[in-house]
Amino acid sequence: TDHAGHVAVPQDAKHPAFAGLAADDFFCRAGGRVVYRNAYRKPDDGTVLVACDANLGDAALVEVPAGDGVLLLCQLAVGGSPADPVSRRVTANLIRYAVEYRPAAKEP
Repeated sequence: TDHAGHVAVPQDAKHPAFAGLAADDFFCRAGGRVVYRNAYRKPDDGTVLVACDANLGDAALVEVPAGDGVLLLCQLAVGGSPADPVSRRVTANLIRYAVEYRPAAKEP
């Protein structure tokens, strides 16, 4: 979408993507910077990790299993502010999670 905004809501605070972060870190960032840009419509497949926009109808971060790996579809505004500690933490957490990801064992 063309949706951008200042408020997003993590959907599972215990997910490794949010290690060392609080829900407030996704609410009205310092300097008036947006939290997300070009949010996705909530998908039918995958897990919405960060919901956003009106009535939390869009997604700023989605996890989608893909074979033995995972796709992390991220529209959080993390790339433009390397000095921002929240941006650095989110980026590091997502990289670590992707590297360590193992698909759930299938039941026989």
